Amino acid sequence: MQRVHLSDPEATPLACQTFNSARPVFMLQMPSVFALVAAPTTRGVQALDDAKQRLPGKTYGSLIGD
Repeated sequence: MQRVHLSDPEATPLACQTFNSARPVFMLQMPSVFALVAAPTTRGVQALDDAKQRLPGKTYGSLIGD
């Protein structure tokens, strides 16, 4: 596990690298909650299911940003 602050210049390249990895999911800490973020792909969904040990067919919230 690697800890990176969002203001770190390496944050965006590391997120992109994670999205292209075999396990495209990372955790984002916000003021009052943690969010698991994954690529919007089948692999991303599978990575969320694996990370949360969630049964297939469950739904997730969405995070949209620029």
